Amino acid sequence: MNTKDIKYWVILTGTTGLLGQTIKTELMKRGFGVIGLGRKKNNFDKISNFQYFKCDISNKEDISKLFEKINKLNIFALINNAGIQGPIGMFEENNFSHWMESIQTNFIGPVMMIKKFLKLNIDKGYIVNISGGGATKPMEYFSSYAAAKTALVRFTETLSIELKNKKIKTLAIAPGFLSSDFHKPILEGKVNLPGYIAEEIIKKFK
Repeated sequence: MNTKDIKYWVILTGTTGLLGQTIKTELMKRGFGVIGLGRKKNNFDKISNFQYFKCDISNKEDISKLFEKINKLNIFALINNAGIQGPIGMFEENNFSHWMESIQTNFIGPVMMIKKFLKLNIDKGYIVNISGGGATKPMEYFSSYAAAKTALVRFTETLSIELKNKKIKTLAIAPGFLSSDFHKPILEGKVNLPGYIAEEIIKKFK
């Protein structure tokens, strides 16, 4: 199998984390090609239906270079999964540079990715934004993360209205707490399985 045999490709940010790797595996099982993005260097095996690019989604230049490399593939969907927790604690005591870094990665980054995705020549497609608990209710001590995720959900809802006459659907999915490195500072124990979240996303691809 080579890249020409793959009918649909999915861009997946945050590929190197637990949820990202699970989504990647489930997509590939179902015949999708995956364009994986992450800040780390490529430690993945080279296979025809997976391409990995080192890309910081908070960096506009990184995103522009990425889309120049992949614009010949038949892109079907964008899954904005990458995210960082941001500073924990009272807002007035947070390092503001770290606070803004969370806004940039968790909200501005996905928005920049969507802007580029919408410029592709796509007949039918999907935009999936991974939300979080901060978007459903106030989260004291996690102000940057909660603000970014709330903004991302409302942006997703707005896009859904704007794109209603196109064959591009937008989804926001909140996976809840996962037993991953992301939540180690907060939670230890049994929580939602990433496989279930991955399957729920793929079910929407009709």
